[in-house]
Amino acid sequence: LGISCATADRRVAPAAATSTSQSDIDSGNERVYRGRCKWFNVLKGWGFISPDADVGGRDVFVHQSTLQMPGFRSLDQGEEVEFTVRQADRGCEAVRVTGLNGADCKGSSVHPIGKKKFRLIR
Repeated sequence: LGISCATADRRVAPAAATSTSQSDIDSGNERVYRGRCKWFNVLKGWGFISPDADVGGRDVFVHQSTLQMPGFRSLDQGEEVEFTVRQADRGCEAVRVTGLNGADCKGSSVHPIGKKKFRLIR
């Protein structure tokens, strides 16, 4: 069995000796994880991050609305990111997704042409 999102941080890094409680989350003391974008669908605006540490034994869902970056929000495959997690209906979900050290995400070079168009430009 994997561990839940709420207690996932106890296995992450030597500096993280305690698990994240709801009071920690409410006070802004959430555990920051690192990982790489496994894949991201720029048309649908979501994908998955493979965390460097165990977060319930699975990849973590990511939605474009949680990405810190200007303009069109997306991730490039293999892009390194930092994020916090929350428990969603279907498992762990990445929130507050940034580049390394809090920088903006770089994003994909592929962008959709316009609304509801299935052709992509590079």
